[in-house]
Amino acid sequence: MSTSQQPATIGAEFDYLATQEPDVDPLCRRTEPTKRSAVVATMRDEGLVILEWVAHYRALGFDTIVVYTNDNTDGSDDLLLALHRAGVINWIQNVVPGDLSPQLKAYRHAFWFSPEVARHDWVMFIDADEFLIPLRNGTLAQIGDYIEQIEALGASSISLNWQWFAGEGEFAPSNGLLAERYRDALPHDHVKTLFRLRDAASIDAHHAELVDGLAVNGDGQPRTSTLPHLEEPAWKLGHINHYWNRSFQEYYVKRQRGRGVSDRTLRDISAFFSWGRIGHIKRVTHPRPEHLSRVRAGIESLRSLPGVADAERAVAEAFRRRVGTPEVRAMYDQGLAAQTAEMTAPPLPTLKSDERLVWGGIVVTSPPDGETWPGIE
Repeated sequence: MSTSQQPATIGAEFDYLATQEPDVDPLCRRTEPTKRSAVVATMRDEGLVILEWVAHYRALGFDTIVVYTNDNTDGSDDLLLALHRAGVINWIQNVVPGDLSPQLKAYRHAFWFSPEVARHDWVMFIDADEFLIPLRNGTLAQIGDYIEQIEALGASSISLNWQWFAGEGEFAPSNGLLAERYRDALPHDHVKTLFRLRDAASIDAHHAELVDGLAVNGDGQPRTSTLPHLEEPAWKLGHINHYWNRSFQEYYVKRQRGRGVSDRTLRDISAFFSWGRIGHIKRVTHPRPEHLSRVRAGIESLRSLPGVADAERAVAEAFRRRVGTPEVRAMYDQGLAAQTAEMTAPPLPTLKSDERLVWGGIVVTSPPDGETWPGIE
Protein backbone atom coordinates (compact mmCIF):
# COMPACT_ATOMS: atom_id res chain seq x y z
CA MET A 1 0.00 0.00 0.00
CA SER A 2 1.37 3.37 -0.97
CA THR A 3 1.04 6.17 1.57
CA SER A 4 2.41 9.65 2.02
CA GLN A 5 4.99 10.15 4.74
CA GLN A 6 2.53 12.00 6.98
CA PRO A 7 -0.99 10.82 7.85
CA ALA A 8 -4.03 12.62 6.53
CA THR A 9 -6.14 14.66 8.94
CA ILE A 10 -9.89 15.17 9.06
CA GLY A 11 -10.83 18.28 10.99
CA ALA A 12 -13.75 20.54 11.79
CA GLU A 13 -15.03 20.46 8.22
CA PHE A 14 -16.17 16.87 8.85
CA ASP A 15 -17.46 17.29 12.44
CA TYR A 16 -21.06 17.22 11.20
CA LEU A 17 -20.58 13.52 10.39
CA ALA A 18 -20.70 12.77 14.12
CA THR A 19 -24.38 13.75 14.20
CA GLN A 20 -25.70 13.31 10.66
CA GLU A 21 -25.12 11.56 7.38
CA PRO A 22 -23.98 13.61 4.38
CA ASP A 23 -26.45 14.32 1.60
CA VAL A 24 -24.16 13.05 -1.15
CA ASP A 25 -23.40 9.73 -2.78
CA PRO A 26 -20.48 7.77 -1.32
CA LEU A 27 -17.21 8.12 -3.22
CA CYS A 28 -17.31 4.42 -4.09
CA ARG A 29 -20.18 5.14 -6.49
CA ARG A 30 -17.64 6.94 -8.70
CA THR A 31 -14.69 4.62 -8.06
CA GLU A 32 -13.95 1.25 -9.61
CA PRO A 33 -12.81 -1.36 -7.07
CA THR A 34 -9.20 -2.46 -7.48
CA LYS A 35 -8.82 -4.34 -4.19
CA ARG A 36 -10.86 -7.06 -2.52
CA SER A 37 -11.06 -6.27 1.19
CA ALA A 38 -10.34 -3.54 3.73
CA VAL A 39 -10.72 -3.36 7.48
CA VAL A 40 -11.35 0.10 8.94
CA ALA A 41 -10.87 0.88 12.63
CA THR A 42 -11.19 3.85 14.91
CA MET A 43 -8.90 3.84 17.95
CA ARG A 44 -7.70 5.91 20.85
CA ASP A 45 -4.88 4.94 23.24
CA GLU A 46 -4.64 1.37 21.94
CA GLY A 47 -0.85 1.25 21.66
CA LEU A 48 -0.54 -1.97 23.67
CA VAL A 49 -2.55 -4.02 21.17
CA ILE A 50 -1.89 -2.29 17.85
CA LEU A 51 0.76 -4.73 16.63
CA GLU A 52 -1.29 -7.81 17.54
CA TRP A 53 -4.40 -6.32 15.96
CA VAL A 54 -2.61 -5.38 12.75
CA ALA A 55 -0.84 -8.75 12.57
CA HIS A 56 -4.17 -10.57 13.02
CA TYR A 57 -5.84 -8.81 10.10
CA ARG A 58 -2.75 -9.16 7.92
CA ALA A 59 -2.72 -12.89 8.72
CA LEU A 60 -6.36 -13.10 7.59
CA GLY A 61 -5.31 -11.61 4.27
CA PHE A 62 -7.00 -8.19 4.25
CA ASP A 63 -5.61 -6.05 1.43
CA THR A 64 -5.74 -2.78 3.35
CA ILE A 65 -5.87 -1.66 6.97
CA VAL A 66 -7.20 1.86 7.60
CA VAL A 67 -6.85 3.28 11.11
CA TYR A 68 -8.48 6.48 12.37
CA THR A 69 -7.29 7.81 15.73
CA ASN A 70 -8.16 10.83 17.84
CA ASP A 71 -6.14 12.54 20.57
CA ASN A 72 -3.87 9.66 21.56
CA THR A 73 -2.26 10.17 24.97
CA ASP A 74 -0.47 6.83 25.30
CA GLY A 75 2.48 7.57 23.02
CA SER A 76 1.09 5.44 20.21
CA ASP A 77 1.31 8.16 17.55
CA ASP A 78 4.96 7.29 16.88
CA LEU A 79 4.05 3.62 16.51
CA LEU A 80 1.21 4.40 14.13
CA LEU A 81 3.43 6.75 12.14
CA ALA A 82 6.10 4.07 11.74
CA LEU A 83 3.49 1.59 10.48
CA HIS A 84 2.00 4.23 8.19
CA ARG A 85 5.36 5.17 6.68
CA ALA A 86 6.11 1.49 6.08
CA GLY A 87 2.86 1.14 4.13
CA VAL A 88 1.41 -1.35 6.63
CA ILE A 89 -1.56 0.84 7.57
CA ASN A 90 -3.23 3.95 6.23
CA TRP A 91 -3.38 6.23 9.29
CA ILE A 92 -5.83 9.14 9.47
CA GLN A 93 -5.84 11.57 12.38
CA ASN A 94 -9.36 12.52 13.46
CA VAL A 95 -9.48 15.93 15.16
CA VAL A 96 -12.81 16.02 16.97
CA PRO A 97 -14.31 17.97 19.90
CA GLY A 98 -14.84 15.94 23.05
CA ASP A 99 -18.63 16.22 22.94
CA LEU A 100 -18.92 14.57 19.52
CA SER A 101 -18.63 10.92 18.54
CA PRO A 102 -15.18 10.24 17.09
CA GLN A 103 -16.38 6.80 16.03
CA LEU A 104 -19.29 7.94 13.88
CA LYS A 105 -17.28 10.78 12.37
CA ALA A 106 -14.50 8.37 11.38
CA TYR A 107 -16.71 5.60 10.02
CA ARG A 108 -18.90 7.97 8.02
CA HIS A 109 -15.85 9.71 6.61
CA ALA A 110 -14.43 6.33 5.59
CA PHE A 111 -17.67 5.25 3.92
CA TRP A 112 -18.53 8.50 2.12
CA PHE A 113 -15.23 10.27 1.49
CA SER A 114 -12.13 8.05 1.82
CA PRO A 115 -10.41 7.42 -1.55
CA GLU A 116 -8.51 4.50 0.01
CA VAL A 117 -11.66 2.75 1.25
CA ALA A 118 -13.52 3.45 -2.00
CA ARG A 119 -11.07 1.26 -3.93
CA HIS A 120 -12.29 -1.90 -2.18
CA ASP A 121 -15.07 -4.34 -2.89
CA TRP A 122 -15.74 -5.53 0.69
CA VAL A 123 -15.22 -3.54 3.90
CA MET A 124 -15.54 -4.14 7.64
CA PHE A 125 -15.69 -1.42 10.31
CA ILE A 126 -14.34 -2.63 13.62
CA ASP A 127 -12.61 -1.53 16.85
CA ALA A 128 -9.15 -2.25 18.23
CA ASP A 129 -10.49 -4.74 20.79
CA GLU A 130 -12.42 -6.68 18.14
CA PHE A 131 -10.89 -9.57 16.21
CA LEU A 132 -12.79 -11.09 13.29
CA ILE A 133 -12.98 -14.90 13.31
CA PRO A 134 -14.27 -15.92 9.84
CA LEU A 135 -15.13 -19.63 9.68
CA ARG A 136 -15.45 -21.92 6.69
CA ASN A 137 -16.44 -25.49 7.54
CA GLY A 138 -15.49 -24.78 11.14
CA THR A 139 -11.97 -23.66 10.22
CA LEU A 140 -10.53 -20.16 10.34
CA ALA A 141 -10.63 -18.91 6.75
CA GLN A 142 -8.63 -16.43 4.74
CA ILE A 143 -10.74 -13.37 4.07
CA GLY A 144 -10.75 -13.90 0.29
CA ASP A 145 -12.10 -17.43 0.64
CA TYR A 146 -14.56 -16.24 3.26
CA ILE A 147 -15.95 -13.53 1.00
CA GLU A 148 -16.42 -16.12 -1.76
CA GLN A 149 -18.44 -18.17 0.71
CA ILE A 150 -20.67 -15.19 1.52
CA GLU A 151 -21.08 -14.33 -2.16
CA ALA A 152 -22.11 -17.93 -2.84
CA LEU A 153 -25.04 -17.33 -0.49
CA GLY A 154 -26.11 -14.41 -2.67
CA ALA A 155 -25.39 -12.07 0.22
CA SER A 156 -23.99 -8.55 0.27
CA SER A 157 -23.39 -8.43 4.02
CA ILE A 158 -22.90 -10.74 6.97
CA SER A 159 -23.41 -9.65 10.58
CA LEU A 160 -21.37 -11.64 13.09
CA ASN A 161 -22.00 -11.75 16.82
CA TRP A 162 -19.52 -10.82 19.50
CA GLN A 163 -17.96 -13.37 21.76
CA TRP A 164 -17.58 -11.29 24.93
CA PHE A 165 -14.30 -11.68 26.81
CA ALA A 166 -14.81 -9.77 30.07
CA GLY A 167 -11.47 -10.64 31.63
CA GLU A 168 -10.71 -12.43 34.86
CA GLY A 169 -10.72 -9.44 37.18
CA GLU A 170 -6.93 -9.24 37.33
CA PHE A 171 -5.20 -5.98 38.21
CA ALA A 172 -2.31 -6.01 35.71
CA PRO A 173 -2.04 -7.51 32.22
CA SER A 174 -0.30 -10.85 31.89
CA ASN A 175 2.13 -11.74 29.11
CA GLY A 176 1.03 -13.12 25.78
CA LEU A 177 -1.39 -12.31 22.99
CA LEU A 178 -4.94 -11.33 23.88
CA ALA A 179 -6.11 -14.56 22.27
CA GLU A 180 -3.81 -16.49 24.61
CA ARG A 181 -4.63 -14.51 27.75
CA TYR A 182 -8.38 -14.93 27.34
CA ARG A 183 -10.09 -18.08 26.10
CA ASP A 184 -13.40 -18.08 27.98
CA ALA A 185 -16.24 -15.92 26.72
CA LEU A 186 -19.97 -15.39 26.77
CA PRO A 187 -22.14 -15.10 23.65
CA HIS A 188 -23.34 -11.56 22.99
CA ASP A 189 -26.23 -10.44 20.82
CA HIS A 190 -24.43 -7.42 19.31
CA VAL A 191 -22.85 -7.69 15.87
CA LYS A 192 -20.30 -6.21 13.50
CA THR A 193 -20.79 -6.43 9.76
CA LEU A 194 -18.67 -7.29 6.73
CA PHE A 195 -20.35 -5.85 3.64
CA ARG A 196 -20.00 -5.19 -0.06
CA LEU A 197 -19.25 -1.49 -0.21
CA ARG A 198 -21.21 -0.60 -3.34
CA ASP A 199 -24.36 -2.36 -2.14
CA ALA A 200 -24.60 -0.18 0.99
CA ALA A 201 -26.59 3.05 1.29
CA SER A 202 -25.34 3.99 4.75
CA ILE A 203 -23.52 2.55 7.74
CA ASP A 204 -23.17 2.79 11.48
CA ALA A 205 -20.75 1.14 13.89
CA HIS A 206 -22.58 -2.20 13.78
CA HIS A 207 -24.27 -2.74 10.44
CA ALA A 208 -24.71 -1.53 6.88
CA GLU A 209 -28.04 -0.54 5.36
CA LEU A 210 -28.16 -2.15 1.94
CA VAL A 211 -29.65 -0.74 -1.24
CA ASP A 212 -29.07 -4.02 -3.01
CA GLY A 213 -28.34 -7.58 -1.99
CA LEU A 214 -29.15 -9.88 0.90
CA ALA A 215 -28.10 -9.34 4.52
CA VAL A 216 -27.40 -12.55 6.45
CA ASN A 217 -26.55 -13.49 10.01
CA GLY A 218 -23.75 -15.69 11.30
CA ASP A 219 -25.62 -18.82 10.20
CA GLY A 220 -26.01 -17.51 6.67
CA GLN A 221 -29.75 -16.94 7.16
CA PRO A 222 -31.52 -13.76 5.99
CA ARG A 223 -31.41 -10.89 8.44
CA THR A 224 -34.35 -8.50 8.52
CA SER A 225 -33.51 -6.27 11.50
CA THR A 226 -31.38 -3.13 11.15
CA LEU A 227 -30.68 -3.05 14.88
CA PRO A 228 -27.07 -3.42 16.12
CA HIS A 229 -27.96 -6.80 17.61
CA LEU A 230 -29.60 -10.06 16.63
CA GLU A 231 -32.50 -11.70 18.41
CA GLU A 232 -30.55 -14.95 18.57
CA PRO A 233 -26.77 -15.16 18.17
CA ALA A 234 -25.62 -17.25 15.22
CA TRP A 235 -22.16 -18.78 14.94
CA LYS A 236 -21.71 -21.21 12.05
CA LEU A 237 -19.92 -18.73 9.80
CA GLY A 238 -17.88 -16.96 12.44
CA HIS A 239 -17.90 -14.40 15.22
CA ILE A 240 -16.07 -11.38 16.59
CA ASN A 241 -13.75 -11.95 19.55
CA HIS A 242 -14.38 -8.84 21.64
CA TYR A 243 -11.73 -8.37 24.35
CA TRP A 244 -13.61 -5.75 26.29
CA ASN A 245 -12.01 -4.77 29.58
CA ARG A 246 -9.02 -7.12 29.94
CA SER A 247 -7.02 -6.27 33.08
CA PHE A 248 -7.99 -3.41 35.40
CA GLN A 249 -4.98 -1.36 34.33
CA GLU A 250 -6.04 -1.67 30.70
CA TYR A 251 -9.63 -0.89 31.64
CA TYR A 252 -8.43 2.22 33.47
CA VAL A 253 -6.87 3.53 30.24
CA LYS A 254 -10.06 2.62 28.33
CA ARG A 255 -12.12 4.52 30.90
CA GLN A 256 -9.91 7.61 30.86
CA ARG A 257 -10.08 8.02 27.09
CA GLY A 258 -13.88 8.14 26.99
CA ARG A 259 -16.18 6.18 24.70
CA GLY A 260 -16.74 6.05 20.98
CA VAL A 261 -19.93 8.06 21.40
CA SER A 262 -18.07 10.88 23.17
CA ASP A 263 -14.69 11.46 24.78
CA ARG A 264 -16.56 12.99 27.72
CA THR A 265 -18.62 9.88 28.45
CA LEU A 266 -16.71 7.91 31.09
CA ARG A 267 -17.55 4.40 32.20
CA ASP A 268 -17.99 3.75 35.89
CA ILE A 269 -15.27 1.79 37.67
CA SER A 270 -17.91 -0.69 38.84
CA ALA A 271 -18.47 -1.78 35.23
CA PHE A 272 -15.09 -3.55 35.23
CA PHE A 273 -16.14 -5.73 38.15
CA SER A 274 -19.81 -6.22 37.27
CA TRP A 275 -19.06 -7.33 33.70
CA GLY A 276 -16.20 -9.49 34.88
CA ARG A 277 -18.27 -11.43 37.39
CA ILE A 278 -21.07 -12.50 35.07
CA GLY A 279 -19.33 -15.83 34.64
CA HIS A 280 -17.45 -17.40 31.75
CA ILE A 281 -19.40 -20.36 30.52
CA LYS A 282 -17.84 -21.24 27.15
CA ARG A 283 -14.33 -22.01 26.00
CA VAL A 284 -13.71 -20.33 22.62
CA THR A 285 -11.45 -22.45 20.41
CA HIS A 286 -10.62 -19.84 17.77
CA PRO A 287 -8.12 -18.56 16.90
CA ARG A 288 -6.23 -21.84 17.03
CA PRO A 289 -2.46 -22.21 17.61
CA GLU A 290 -1.57 -22.23 13.91
CA HIS A 291 -3.15 -18.81 13.42
CA LEU A 292 -1.54 -17.47 16.59
CA SER A 293 1.82 -18.63 15.25
CA ARG A 294 1.22 -16.55 12.12
CA VAL A 295 0.23 -13.58 14.28
CA ARG A 296 3.39 -13.86 16.39
CA ALA A 297 5.51 -14.10 13.24
CA GLY A 298 3.68 -11.10 11.87
CA ILE A 299 4.40 -9.09 15.01
CA GLU A 300 8.10 -9.89 14.75
CA SER A 301 8.06 -8.83 11.11
CA LEU A 302 6.44 -5.53 12.07
CA ARG A 303 9.02 -4.96 14.80
CA SER A 304 11.77 -5.21 12.20
CA LEU A 305 10.41 -2.15 10.37
CA PRO A 306 12.13 1.21 10.97
CA GLY A 307 11.02 2.81 14.22
CA VAL A 308 8.45 0.19 15.20
CA ALA A 309 10.30 -1.64 17.99
CA ASP A 310 11.44 1.61 19.64
CA ALA A 311 7.93 3.06 19.45
CA GLU A 312 6.44 -0.12 20.91
CA ARG A 313 8.83 0.03 23.87
CA ALA A 314 7.94 3.69 24.43
CA VAL A 315 4.23 2.82 24.51
CA ALA A 316 4.84 0.08 27.08
CA GLU A 317 6.87 2.44 29.27
CA ALA A 318 4.21 5.16 29.03
CA PHE A 319 1.59 2.60 30.06
CA ARG A 320 3.60 1.55 33.11
CA ARG A 321 3.98 5.18 34.19
CA ARG A 322 0.30 5.89 33.69
CA VAL A 323 -1.10 2.95 35.63
CA GLY A 324 1.70 2.34 38.12
CA THR A 325 0.39 4.83 40.67
CA PRO A 326 -1.02 4.27 44.17
CA GLU A 327 -4.23 5.96 43.02
CA VAL A 328 -4.89 3.34 40.34
CA ARG A 329 -4.23 0.51 42.79
CA ALA A 330 -6.52 2.11 45.37
CA MET A 331 -9.24 2.48 42.74
CA TYR A 332 -9.00 -1.24 41.97
CA ASP A 333 -9.03 -2.28 45.64
CA GLN A 334 -12.02 -0.08 46.41
CA GLY A 335 -13.93 -1.33 43.39
CA LEU A 336 -13.21 -4.95 44.23
CA ALA A 337 -14.31 -4.46 47.83
CA ALA A 338 -17.51 -2.74 46.75
CA GLN A 339 -18.31 -5.45 44.24
CA THR A 340 -17.74 -8.16 46.80
CA ALA A 341 -19.83 -6.43 49.46
CA GLU A 342 -22.71 -5.18 47.38
CA MET A 343 -22.91 -7.85 44.66
CA THR A 344 -23.88 -5.14 42.17
CA ALA A 345 -24.50 -7.57 39.33
CA PRO A 346 -27.58 -9.77 39.81
CA PRO A 347 -26.95 -13.49 40.26
CA LEU A 348 -27.58 -15.50 37.15
CA PRO A 349 -30.09 -18.33 37.25
CA THR A 350 -29.29 -21.86 36.19
CA LEU A 351 -30.71 -22.26 32.72
CA LYS A 352 -32.06 -25.29 30.99
CA SER A 353 -30.61 -26.05 27.57
CA ASP A 354 -33.39 -24.27 25.70
CA GLU A 355 -33.65 -21.20 27.94
CA ARG A 356 -32.13 -17.82 27.15
CA LEU A 357 -31.19 -14.79 29.22
CA VAL A 358 -29.76 -11.49 28.00
CA TRP A 359 -27.82 -9.39 30.54
CA GLY A 360 -26.61 -6.10 29.06
CA GLY A 361 -26.40 -7.68 25.62
CA ILE A 362 -24.59 -10.79 26.86
CA VAL A 363 -26.50 -13.96 26.11
CA VAL A 364 -26.31 -16.49 28.92
CA THR A 365 -27.60 -19.73 27.52
CA SER A 366 -26.67 -23.17 26.34
CA PRO A 367 -27.12 -24.57 22.82
CA PRO A 368 -29.97 -27.02 22.25
CA ASP A 369 -29.45 -30.52 23.62
CA GLY A 370 -26.88 -32.42 21.63
CA GLU A 371 -25.56 -29.35 19.80
CA THR A 372 -22.53 -27.09 20.23
CA TRP A 373 -21.72 -23.58 19.13
CA PRO A 374 -19.17 -23.70 16.26
CA GLY A 375 -15.80 -22.49 17.52
CA ILE A 376 -16.86 -22.99 21.13
CA GLU A 377 -16.29 -26.06 23.24
